[in-house]
Amino acid sequence: SGGGTMSVNRIVVEIETTIDAIGTVETHYYSTSGFSTKPTDTPANTYVAPRLKSAGNFRRELFSGTRVTGSVRPSFGEIVLFNNDAGLDDWLGYGVSGGKVTVRMGDETAAYPAGYTTLYIAYAQHIVADFSEIRIRLRDRLNLLEQPLVTASFAGTGGLEGTTAMAGKLKQWVSSDPCWFPPILVDAAKQLYFVQSTGAGGLTGSFAVYEGGIAITRNSNYPDASTCLSTSPAVGECRFFFDTAAVYVRLGSVPQLDLRVNGFGYHPSGSAWTFGVFAAQAGISGGTGPMTVGAQFIDDSSTYAEVMEDACKVSLGFFGMTRLDSFISGVLATPSASPSYTFNQHNAKDWRRSPIQDMDAPVWSLTANVGKTYPGSVALGASATNKEIYQRAPWWSAVAKTDASVKTANPGAVAVVINANGRHFQSALDQTNFTTPYMALFGVRRDFYTCTVPLSAETVGLDLHDTVEIKLPRFGLDAGKNFRVITQQIDCDRREITYGMWG
Repeated sequence: SGGGTMSVNRIVVEIETTIDAIGTVETHYYSTSGFSTKPTDTPANTYVAPRLKSAGNFRRELFSGTRVTGSVRPSFGEIVLFNNDAGLDDWLGYGVSGGKVTVRMGDETAAYPAGYTTLYIAYAQHIVADFSEIRIRLRDRLNLLEQPLVTASFAGTGGLEGTTAMAGKLKQWVSSDPCWFPPILVDAAKQLYFVQSTGAGGLTGSFAVYEGGIAITRNSNYPDASTCLSTSPAVGECRFFFDTAAVYVRLGSVPQLDLRVNGFGYHPSGSAWTFGVFAAQAGISGGTGPMTVGAQFIDDSSTYAEVMEDACKVSLGFFGMTRLDSFISGVLATPSASPSYTFNQHNAKDWRRSPIQDMDAPVWSLTANVGKTYPGSVALGASATNKEIYQRAPWWSAVAKTDASVKTANPGAVAVVINANGRHFQSALDQTNFTTPYMALFGVRRDFYTCTVPLSAETVGLDLHDTVEIKLPRFGLDAGKNFRVITQQIDCDRREITYGMWG
């Protein structure tokens, strides 16, 4: 929002707090210079006290680990409010944690908030108070992804909810086709097994049960839960029951060897599990981006964030919150041909070229191990292929790629090993589609520049992964060169932004 030059500007913060036991939310407004809003402003005819000492700093980093993308790491300073007069002492009794904090900047003559630019949106974590100041420590909503993905458990009340011994056990979750995973025995007397807590995505005909690597003969699916519970399959056979949000299977005989299921898990809509859906389930609606979770099997307390990070390892993906509090995901790529902004010696200062932390040299050797396996006892009559799959450990697939010429040209070049629990490589093409872009991105020398620009509506509008141009009379940049924005640090007090660019 907003725009134009802001030669005489103020910063205003809006802070939401819960002021009573019934959840009443109140919005407080403070600024760097006191003013009263106009009748046409929102809120109208309201005095905004000049209590704002510091509007904080906001930093985001696209790289969350060595050469591997994943969650966008945010870090915040503190909102600091003057409280010498004890006017904010009541805040100690408010529910501040989780309250939305919006920071805006605009010309002192502009309409509020229409004529202001939103610098960032964050959420209060807690406050620290003394006799002179209230400090509000901030975070973004990415912390909502730190909750366990799997929370549903068996009630232990009988039937599909299992015997009393099953009470509290998690109902395992499946995305796509992790392949040959163990089912959960929920009733030994009925030989009833729980397969997954996700839908089959229309692939019911592809499900199979193996005992020791030999497929158990599959009969017709159960039409409903009551038939599943009352009717046993014939000896040596199995029957599946596809419920709305779960899959079960019954055996007609007690198995003598380990069981494994070849299953498929999808969102109730029949679509693949996406990062946007994950974010929405965790409490962050409206997520966008192309990232999907891939083939994963979760039977523990893994968080949404951990499952998403796992998918990012081999997709070169990233996810996080924008400075305006929207969830996004994407795939890291080299700079595009169309930059959205040009940095030069006239509009930016404090130029510096340095390596990204832990990315001092290119990669000459890459090894990736993917797909956690679940080895089991094997029947003598199993085929050689099934025996190998049943006993494959510890990974479903591994791929390696080296380029000795990179090490020749860069003696400090490094070897990288990536381990991912999801079965993300299911063909030779999948492997190539990972190793080729990975080496193209990280198997070459990369430049990393930082510079500082004045804080304005134009400069704050750049986002992570945007393509920009650097054009300088030094460092071989005379003709201009395109880069990706990978760090953004907004310093509200100094009215500056420091950008980090990779290319």
